[in-house]
Amino acid sequence: MKTCWILIVSTLLAGITLPAFAMEQAVPADDMVESIGVCTHWTYMDTPYGKQFPKAKQLLKELGVRYIRDRFTAPNMEIYRDLGVKTTAIVMPDMSKYLDLIRQNPEAIAAIEGPNETNIWPIKYKGLEGFPRATRLFQDDLYKIIKSDPLIKHIPVIATSTAYRGNNTPLAPLTSFDFAVIHSYPNGRSPSNLQPTLDNAQKILGINQSAKRIIATEAGYHTAYGMGPRESQGTTELAKSKLIPRMLAEYFKHGVVRTHIYEFICTHEHQNASGKRAEAKFGLVTHYMTPTSSYTAMKNYIAILKDPNTDFSPQALELTIKASSDTVHHLLMQKADGTYYLLLWNDVEVYNQDFHHPDYGMDIYNVDVPVTVSLPNVPVSKVQLYRPTISDQPMSQLQASEQLKLDVPDDMLIVAFQLPKVTKQAVSPPRNITATTTSHDIHLSWDAPVKTPSIKGYFVSRLGQPLGFTDQTQFSDTVTLPGIGYTYTVSAVDTFGNVSDPVQYMAMTKANFPDIIVTNVSMQPQNLQAGDQVSFKATIKNIGKYASPAITHGIAFRIDNRVVCWSDNYETPLEPGKEITLAANAGPGSNKHWLASSGKHTLTAHVDDQDRFREDDESNNILKQTFTIQDQSLSTHPDLVVTQVNTSPATPKVGDVVSFTAVVKNDSGNDMPLSKIGVAFRIDRKITAWGVVQKPLKAGQSITIKANGGPQKTPTWISDGKAHELVAHVDDINRIAESNEKNNKMTVKIQAAQ
Repeated sequence: MKTCWILIVSTLLAGITLPAFAMEQAVPADDMVESIGVCTHWTYMDTPYGKQFPKAKQLLKELGVRYIRDRFTAPNMEIYRDLGVKTTAIVMPDMSKYLDLIRQNPEAIAAIEGPNETNIWPIKYKGLEGFPRATRLFQDDLYKIIKSDPLIKHIPVIATSTAYRGNNTPLAPLTSFDFAVIHSYPNGRSPSNLQPTLDNAQKILGINQSAKRIIATEAGYHTAYGMGPRESQGTTELAKSKLIPRMLAEYFKHGVVRTHIYEFICTHEHQNASGKRAEAKFGLVTHYMTPTSSYTAMKNYIAILKDPNTDFSPQALELTIKASSDTVHHLLMQKADGTYYLLLWNDVEVYNQDFHHPDYGMDIYNVDVPVTVSLPNVPVSKVQLYRPTISDQPMSQLQASEQLKLDVPDDMLIVAFQLPKVTKQAVSPPRNITATTTSHDIHLSWDAPVKTPSIKGYFVSRLGQPLGFTDQTQFSDTVTLPGIGYTYTVSAVDTFGNVSDPVQYMAMTKANFPDIIVTNVSMQPQNLQAGDQVSFKATIKNIGKYASPAITHGIAFRIDNRVVCWSDNYETPLEPGKEITLAANAGPGSNKHWLASSGKHTLTAHVDDQDRFREDDESNNILKQTFTIQDQSLSTHPDLVVTQVNTSPATPKVGDVVSFTAVVKNDSGNDMPLSKIGVAFRIDRKITAWGVVQKPLKAGQSITIKANGGPQKTPTWISDGKAHELVAHVDDINRIAESNEKNNKMTVKIQAAQ
């Protein structure tokens, strides 16, 4: 979403002169702590949750969270009794079993959530099976039962969750819940690109319904880094420790009521029962019950911001923040003792996911951004700087000044400061809010308070998300979804920083939708041969009556049902009757091409494959065409195979430093010219090291390639003495066109030390 307003929001614009001392609304610091939870799995008895429950409970206590998300069972009751930690309780199809226990312990329940990700875990209910019909009926019944029961009707109900963007639309219209839900995994990237996910959560409602506040019942990062280009990307633990506090702050800024970090403990050592490594590596605590650096960062973040006194009204503040980069984000909070807490972070990537970059799989060390925080003729006092990734205690102090010179890192910097006391007085709220709307624009206007002459301006929020400050009695907002009611709040603020009670107003956007289709799809080069690097274009046209919104018009290009690349850089509204041709600009592993192979293929161009915006017709977004690449073109290409894989030592013991080599052969009748030959070495499917050489390779010739790089800036691996699977994969990122692209791997076993 874009917001048009007169002064500022949280993303600071470098090179733009901000209005002198714009007003910033502080929020209670403890509200941040209230917005934090973690996901647990206390019923997984064969994991540390069950095997080491007492220690797990102690680590949960030390973490400081007040909410967990799980099925509600006996361990949850004990945790509430001993720690006061409440559960966001998932209810599955055997509804009565869960609700009976909840009725006996309603004080232990924060919210009740519908069934989990039924688009991939289908449920059976009342004779219906599968998604979306069984899910919709179950959620309707769950809501009716809860709201008709005097014992539990006060407990909020959260919508059923889905696993992928676009799966909410089939559930619509569904309104049987108090809070919408998201499961949000940024795949190792910055957590700030959240708005499309929030928009998608509202699509479950259908048309002309009022949008609801959102709870993230799953969000997080895993550390199974070095995954393949088509797998969920992880991070290093260092990167995760930076990203978790940033995620909590970004989601709070976006109005998310509560964010449950997935998850508390790593359930397995290497992979879960289904063989998925990522699922075993989300934990804040390791499989061996050791707190990770991300656990420590989250624990410190909570400790710094928690406030036992929540019965107060925070003051607004006049300040400016000047940064040398537009990537600096911030959030202003206050505690009951008057201390302000200014959260600052550099919203940049901290982990390299570019498969074609020499530093792929490594941490990115960003330079701190110089920032100046200024207040109008008011020297701040007791300035303390915190870094949650390091400690919950102040790292340093600054001298009192009207300007604070800071260096903002790519993790979280928290600046605590105090100001002289100001005059406190009641402020009357604004009056008579009205709105005019289109399908994407909302213009609010209101009357000024009648009893408060010293009004400085107004703060405006949408669904709990602060939009900005204006000194006018009007405000314009651009939103994404037509046919949805957005609830706004407007508060008045006086010259002393006193803020009025908010006034709510619901404005409904017009239910006017575009209809985007694909009219043509093409490939270059035209006369395809096996081994060609193929680029794609597609022409899209709006055949509807209304313009599309100013957001990404994405196109996925699939070969034989597999996404090979996409276009995602066009964000201009497409007027009715207009069309535009877009080229693929990105893809898995940062590759925007397809390496052609022989045989018959189906090319699919799918516009708005991520369901970013609503359309009159959601069933006409795909265009397909078939084509054939003849076998004779293969005769000109080499064929690289791995004929031997070795480790040194051959049977490593615990603590041994292990190196890797692979013998690669050109198993064809064609010489290969000077080329960069790479081999990825994976242990248990995780990239551990790689070797790259630049050489020609004649037909039938072999070459030995030794690992010379890796995700941890080392080409070696430290053995744990156990048995493992080792895969050597030549040309793993398709630098070289080959006659056979399916014979590039060799798998061997690393034997356990005797």
